[in-house]
Parts: sequence; C-alpha cells; structure tokens
Amino acid sequence: MLIPDCNDSLSPLIRVLLVEDDQIDRLAFARIVKQEGLPYDYVAARSLSEAKSILAEHSFDITILDHSLKDGISLELFDLLKAKNCPFIIATGTGDEETAAKLMNEGAYDYLIKDPELKYLKILPATVSKVIARKRSEEQLRILNHAMQSAKDSIYIADLDGKLLFINDSLKQICNLEDKDLIGQTMQILKQPDLKVNISDPCRGKNCAIEAEILIQRANGGSFPALLSESFIQDGEKRIRVGLIRDITDRKAAEIVLAQAKEDAEAATKAKSEFLANMSHEIRTPMNGVMGMTQLLSMTTLTEEQKDLVQTIQYSSDALLTLINDILDLSKIEAGMLELEERAFTLEDNLKSVCNLLNAQAQSKGITLSYQISENVPNTLMGDNARLRQIFLNLVGNAIKFTQQGNIAIAVSSQKDSQGKQELTFAITDTGIGIEHNLLTKLFQPFTQADASISRKYGGTGLGLAICKRLVELMEGTIWVESLGNIGGNPPLNWVSNGNLGQGSAFYFTIFMDAAELPSPFDSPYQKAKLAIATAEKSTLKILVAEDNQVNQKLALFMFKKIGYNIDIASNGLEVLEQLNQKVYDVIFMDIQMPEMDGIATTKIIRLNYNPQPWIVAMTAHAVGEAREDCLEAGMNDYISKPIRIEELTTALLKITQTHAIA
Repeated sequence: MLIPDCNDSLSPLIRVLLVEDDQIDRLAFARIVKQEGLPYDYVAARSLSEAKSILAEHSFDITILDHSLKDGISLELFDLLKAKNCPFIIATGTGDEETAAKLMNEGAYDYLIKDPELKYLKILPATVSKVIARKRSEEQLRILNHAMQSAKDSIYIADLDGKLLFINDSLKQICNLEDKDLIGQTMQILKQPDLKVNISDPCRGKNCAIEAEILIQRANGGSFPALLSESFIQDGEKRIRVGLIRDITDRKAAEIVLAQAKEDAEAATKAKSEFLANMSHEIRTPMNGVMGMTQLLSMTTLTEEQKDLVQTIQYSSDALLTLINDILDLSKIEAGMLELEERAFTLEDNLKSVCNLLNAQAQSKGITLSYQISENVPNTLMGDNARLRQIFLNLVGNAIKFTQQGNIAIAVSSQKDSQGKQELTFAITDTGIGIEHNLLTKLFQPFTQADASISRKYGGTGLGLAICKRLVELMEGTIWVESLGNIGGNPPLNWVSNGNLGQGSAFYFTIFMDAAELPSPFDSPYQKAKLAIATAEKSTLKILVAEDNQVNQKLALFMFKKIGYNIDIASNGLEVLEQLNQKVYDVIFMDIQMPEMDGIATTKIIRLNYNPQPWIVAMTAHAVGEAREDCLEAGMNDYISKPIRIEELTTALLKITQTHAIA
C-alpha cells in the first residue's frame, strides 16, 4: 500500500497549517503561494491555542510552525502534531545550532532561519516538498514493515556474507529470540545439519535466486520442514539477500497422505487384478474340462439322441462361457485393466469368422446373414482384432436373438480424418421386434435390457451392449441405435437418420484405426484355422503339457491323441524341469497357475539354462489384459486361452511347424 501522492488527482493540493503570530510573515507567505502558484490549501493560526483548536477538528499534510509565539514556544505543539501524524517544519529568527539540534531531536523534520528580507520563503517550497516526500517514504516503510512483521511466513534480509540485517516477528518466534540476539548474526543460526543447500554461500550472479526445501531449528529443540526462497537485489551500491521461509509442514503431511492414498489405490488395483485373475482361473478351469470333453464326445460315434444331448450341452456351455466372459470383461473395463492390442488383421476375415460362427443359429430361424464392405475400406487394418470381433458377436448375436424372420446385414464404410486415420462406420441392421423410444436410453447401461420380459423370453444379462459401448470408446469411437424412428446413444453431430429403416433396429458404431500392410497368410485367423485342421496330423512333435488339474490332464491326453500326438504330462514347474533333464522336447504347453512353481517362473529358468530351447505356448485360464504380455515377456512364444478347443490347439501346432519346420 502506498501513501497517496499529494499531486495526485485524488488530492491535488497540499494541506498546510501555518502557525505564525507575525502578520507580515503571514502576508508574505500568502504572497509567495500566489506568485509561485504553489499547490497549497492552507490555514493560518495566529497562536498556539488557535492551532490546537484547528488541529482538533482538521488534519494536515504538513505544519509550518514559528518557534517563538506570544502564548508559548513550538515545543508545546509537538506531541499533538506527532499524534496527528503531521510532519512539521520550524521557522525562527532567534535560533542557534543548539536550539535547532534540540528541535530536530524532538521530532521536527526541518529547521529554517527567518531573515529580515524573508528570503527563507524562497526555499520553503522545496523544503515542504522534501518533507512531504520523506513523510511518504516513512509511511510506505511503516506499512511495508507492518506487512512483513504480520506475515505468517518468516522473512529476513541479510548481506552477502549472510549477516542478518532484518527479521520479522515470525522468524523471531521460531527462534524464540529478539532483534538484539539475531541482527548481525550469520544465517548459520537457522541451519540444520541436513540442510539441502548452503544458504550462507553468496550468489554472485546478477539475477540469481535460490529455492530449496530445508529443515529449520526451533527454539524448543524441534524442527520443521520449510521452503526457502531467496533472491539477491541491488540496494544502491550494495547487493543484499532477501529471503522467505515458509512452513510446509501441512504440505508435507498432505504429500504423505497423497502418497499413501496412491499406494493404497495401487494395492487396490493389484488386488482387483489378482482377484480377476484368480476368479477367471477358478471358473475357466472346470469349464475347460466340460467344454473340452463335450467336444471330444461329439467326435465319437453317437446315436441321434446322444448327438442331440451333446449338442444341448455344447450350447449351454457356450452360453455359460459367454456370460462368464461378459462379467469378466466388464469387471476388467470398470477396473481400467483392459488394454487394446495393436496388430495387423484382415477385416473381411474377421467378418467371415463371425458369420460362420453365427450362421447356423441364424439359419435355424430362417434368417439370412450377410455383410458388405465398401471399396474405400482398407482390407488390412491395425488394431485389436479380437475386441472388434467381440463387438460384432454381441451386436449380431443380439440381432439374431430378437429377429424372428427376415435378414440381418452388416455394412462397413470408411473415411479418413484430418490425421489420416481411418474412421470406420459399422451398421448392423435387422428386421426384428424393434425398440420402443422410452427404452432406448437404457440399452448401453450394465445389467440392463429394454424390458424385463425380454430377459425371460430371450435370455441374456444385459451386459453385452454395455461392453460394446466401453470397447468402442476405448477405440476412440461412439455407438448408437436407431429403431422405430427413434435414436438412442451418442450419434455424431452430422448423423442423418435412416428414413427407410422401417421395422427392426440398426446399431451403428464408429472406431478409428490405421491401414496396415497385408499380413502373411498364416497370420489370418480364418485361413489359419482351416490350414491347421488340414495339416496338424501330418506333423510329429515331442510335446510336454504342464497342467496341474487332473481333469484337464485327461482332456489334454484325449485332445492331442485325437489329432495324432502322444504327449507327456507334468503337474507343476518342478516336474517340467525334471522331465527336461531326462528328455528333449520340441514344444511345451505351459499352464500359468500351478503349485510348487508357476509357468512364468518355469519359463524364465528354461530360457536361461536349457538347450536346445523348446517352443513354449502359454495355456492359461487367466483373462486379465496383462496375461499375454507377461507370458511373452517371460520368454513364451505363443498364448492360448482356456477353455481350449481342438481348432485352437491345432492352429497353435501349425504355427510351430510352419515357423520352425519341425517334423
């Protein structure tokens, strides 16, 4: 805060009190004010008593006071002027140096000698200006000092050698010392042995500044963390150090709380991840036995009644697995643990595999299932093929479920965005029952279906569309639906409704992907599966299967025998190492979660200590996103998930024979 300038527009005139009992001097003063055009708004008092009366009611910027008056001397007015915070100049014609010194010591700002020619009035304006400026500086200094003394932070001023020139009350309280104990002392008095920066060393740079966290010693023997900020400024010909010490005890406590919260959150995330992994393992392990044995049973000679029973088991198993996968996927998404892969894939192969998988279900209801890809859509894309397939399976599966007759069509179009990425738009249209307007808003919420009666009639948990929405959003896209002339979800701003839709529904979604190079034929899942079934039986490999579950051990023996292989079994990682010491294996199918030693640890030991190196395929019931990366990082070559189907097993074997030409 600054004292207003007397020449400022808010106070253009200097308020002057003239205390003078000589009429000639009063008139001379009035004349000089007028002649010189001095910005004075003045009042004249002819005696001390009159001056006291005026001062009782008014305030002034300065008082010009004659020393010897008829009713007393100037000293009698000093206390009142000081109380009014009004600077004063003494003017006298009878003074000497001793009198002047006494008056100045008592508080006079200046002292003028009257002369018979009244020449002192010529220098009076300059003296007044000097006194006003001095008073303003004192007031500014007083306010600044008050602000510094009142500050919560500790403030000091020191010379370049670290000797303290000023400290505020906060710093005094910390040290429990007074000015006399600190002023002139070096800043060493503030230092702790573990101070991170030597604040006693002068900084020689012109604009140098220091900022560091330090420990400050309290007078009671304790200490507290503080933030030291120090700058070097020029004070005339000298440079001084101005520093601020801020108590950061609360901040440090908050940082500890934040760090603990972060640690707790990471522990909670890890616990979620471990829970999902264990739950996935515990659920998928028995499912692997049920579905695998059912598949093997379906490949034996059966009566028509037995075939029907086995097929019913397979359909029920598939439905249960879909439910399990939906719950696990939604849990992973909600926990933030689902990561998308970036791999080249062929879009048409993806659509073919979906149609081939669902075609029998559609044909059983007399529904035609088809797809169409626009010419501007790249054949090969870079992205998560499996998750895109999951979206298709959910949307097309729903369309089949709610369509009694007619057709279901998948259409794909594309356009490039400003960054050159492909913005793909997918449309899945059906001729089903449609969705009422008031139910559209619920569709993409977890555990929600348009109507409770739908669950009773058609089945399902209501998780599929919620998962689709989350997956589409992970791919930077949006999903929406149009049915019976109404729209739900989040269509793009430029979306134009399909007026020719009629009966049924149309689900749309957009995602962003880059075009990619065409992968080799064996990287195409569709081609790979066909080739695997045709050629797997022609290859002979020495295979070891590491699996701790007895049902799954039996299943592995039957499955490999069915496709022409004899295998050895190990129940844990230690048994794997023992068998490797006795025999060389071309391939190890390694379960991840086993007693004694798990698959990850076993693989790391094999990669460090065994030659020749076997091809290792992870065979796990884990479903978390990091599972594949953990396996590959440990040194495994491939990864298949439980429940394992014969087609997936033969595909993995084909990859080995094609890549390494083992026979």
